[in-house]
Amino acid sequence: MMAASAIGVFTLALVVPFVEGPARWFFAMLTIALFAGAIWEFGSVPFRKRLVRDHGDRLRHEAVTTMDKALREYECLLEDWRDAAEQLDLLTRWGESHERA
Repeated sequence: MMAASAIGVFTLALVVPFVEGPARWFFAMLTIALFAGAIWEFGSVPFRKRLVRDHGDRLRHEAVTTMDKALREYECLLEDWRDAAEQLDLLTRWGESHERA
């Protein structure tokens, strides 16, 4: 961006005044194109910032969704574990009665 502006200024100031004919038009068009490119880069910064912000928002939403799903699975796992822990005493008594036989 800054390099395009510097090359445009260099071309405009040092080259265009010293050439004649079609080359002058070529260098004038090159200078205009370089300045237009630099202006485009400066002008597109807000658009690119919005794209990056929107992408970050999408990633944040996906992360929240993933964490919510993981927490729900964790709660189900704990509920199953608690149910199994309540049955542990019954299972232990059943196992002890079969060991004696």
